[in-house]
Amino acid sequence: MIVCLAQFGITKEAPEAKKTLQNEQIITDDGEQTILTEQDAFDISSVIDAAGQDPETIQLVSRLKSDKGNELDALRNMKETEILNQLKVTLDDMKMLDQLFKDKDKAIEAIEEEGIVDEENMKIYRNDPDLLEADMRKGLYFQFISLAVVGNYI
Repeated sequence: MIVCLAQFGITKEAPEAKKTLQNEQIITDDGEQTILTEQDAFDISSVIDAAGQDPETIQLVSRLKSDKGNELDALRNMKETEILNQLKVTLDDMKMLDQLFKDKDKAIEAIEEEGIVDEENMKIYRNDPDLLEADMRKGLYFQFISLAVVGNYI
């Protein structure tokens, strides 16, 4: 559970207003369920806790919470179980990047084969694999934080 202090621009909410990730099986009001292992819940909570300590992320969270526009509309329509499942998938993808970028040449090849990045940007990334890794990490981190905000975990 994260409670941020108002000094960073995020109001402090009552602890009961926050959701926690403590159980292996989480059943929502609509009766659907998702299965998170204890390690999954710990890992997700750890990233959320760390995000609550980062001033840039705190500003991002504040902006995302105040944004009533289209930026998070697709996520806002997700059920709680979908959000939890996507948090797990996104975290797994973040961990996978460590393995993928151990060999940067193979990472570039794999990403080209999958067609994840358009050809124009691939030209840039072939010359700077570190930039590709950084951009992928930033994208996954933003996705994770967006899901956590919509799920009211942060």
